[in-house]
Amino acid sequence: MLRDPKEETIGGKQGEALGTRPSVAPRDAASLALIRRVLEYGAWESEIEAIYATAPVGLGLIDKDLRFLRVNQALADINGVSAAEHLGRSIREVIPQAAATLEPLLTEVIASATPAFNRELKTPSAAGGEGYFLVSYFPLQSADGRVLAVNTVVQDISERKRQETRLREEHERLEARVAARTRELSVANQHLEAEIARRIEAQKALEEQAAKLRDQAELLDLANDAIFIRKLNGTVCYWNEGAERLYGWTRKEVMHQSLMQFLKTQYPRPLAEIERSLVEDAKWEGELVHTRRDGSTVTVASRWTLWRDQDGNAQGWLQINSDITERKRAEDLLRMLSARLLQTQDEERRRIARELHDSAGQMLVGLDINMVTLQREADKLSRNSSLALSESMALIKELSAELRNISHLLHPPLLDEAGLPAAIRWYVERFSQRSKIFVELQLPDRLGRLPREIETTIFRIVQESLTNVHRHSGSSTAEIQLRLDSERVTVEIADQGKGLLAENYRTYSGVVTPGVGIQGMRERVRQLGGHFDIHSSAKGTRVVATLPWHDVEAKSAD
Repeated sequence: MLRDPKEETIGGKQGEALGTRPSVAPRDAASLALIRRVLEYGAWESEIEAIYATAPVGLGLIDKDLRFLRVNQALADINGVSAAEHLGRSIREVIPQAAATLEPLLTEVIASATPAFNRELKTPSAAGGEGYFLVSYFPLQSADGRVLAVNTVVQDISERKRQETRLREEHERLEARVAARTRELSVANQHLEAEIARRIEAQKALEEQAAKLRDQAELLDLANDAIFIRKLNGTVCYWNEGAERLYGWTRKEVMHQSLMQFLKTQYPRPLAEIERSLVEDAKWEGELVHTRRDGSTVTVASRWTLWRDQDGNAQGWLQINSDITERKRAEDLLRMLSARLLQTQDEERRRIARELHDSAGQMLVGLDINMVTLQREADKLSRNSSLALSESMALIKELSAELRNISHLLHPPLLDEAGLPAAIRWYVERFSQRSKIFVELQLPDRLGRLPREIETTIFRIVQESLTNVHRHSGSSTAEIQLRLDSERVTVEIADQGKGLLAENYRTYSGVVTPGVGIQGMRERVRQLGGHFDIHSSAKGTRVVATLPWHDVEAKSAD
């Protein structure tokens, strides 16, 4: 804390004002008193002390005579003089090596009452060697605008300067290396220029050929499909108006550019495989997903034809893309509806089977009990009434058996209770009894329970296939094989009939409706990620369905 300036001279005894040194010259009493009041005002003193103690830069207060009134330890370390030895001493006494630069700057700040910001100073440092410092001065003014003292902020930037010097030297070394490398490349470029000239000639020949193709392709602009020609490197050398309409990019924008950056094509398999197929077969067809200019996606049926030069060398390909986005959406919607329909169909079969068993079946049981009661009184009935009673009881038994059979056909309880093998054996046995068609059934020796949806799908495929054998094939025999490994299960149903007629096959491949046949089987398999195939000829029909599954025990054993 600053002391009363009167302690320095009054009474003929010099005090220790402004710190610790006794050789302080007389000061303007009013100015020093004002400075003291500013520094001692309220709780600001402790805050200033904390700032001075913790600041990472040098802080100080210099009076109008350029003498230090206050410094922190950071400034003392920068100047190489203790904080106590600063107090009351002038800049020239403390840091004479910097006085010639700092004194005019401080004098100007005091005279103009204007701060000086970030002035860079180069001077010998206290640690030895050249030092670089960033100095800022801020005048401390009284209420009437008089400059009482100057706050100083000093930051040692010597290390930063040394880093800048090292970076500059490294830059110069790199420049020299680049210059040497440039000379080497200049020599190499002479060899490249000849090669480039040769390639330019070849490129010109290709462009002339492409120009001929463009001239011949003007009529293609009339097509609604997107038609373009791509070279083997993927760049475009023709782009019709149909492509402009479909994708949104003009011919000028895509010519000689790679379409990868425009269409962001999603291929059904790796592009390298497609290109190999194109070279081997001279054509390729498939579905692609492209991105339009507006960010929307479009699904296209794409047909590629290989383009060869006069010598038979492959140069690129002609690509014709037809927009099938709406068709794909309709197909997706149809698949979704088909899945919901099949799910609803299975649920309805379960419900009806349960109703037949629980409701109608119980009614028949009650009716049978009543008929038995009547039969006990048969001797009291007339002969005709007694015969009618007997016939009614027989009909009740037949109806009960038929209801049970229908219920089991709708949803066999064995499928849930005992699993797929028992359900298939039961169904094949009943089918052979009703249709007189001999069915050879081959099941794996150790076929356990499969996931419920797989068991239901396989059972429905067997059920529908045998129904088709009975209704359409004319075959007296059929064969069912079920094969199983750790990753897939395959069911195959074959007959030796007359095969599917073309018109019947188209009907089965149409829109899914209640009572679906082949398409219903195909949809069930598709929902489970499997494959469904039908092979039909005059010698018979074979239905093959393969479904993925994971045998956890087999995987663990491996």
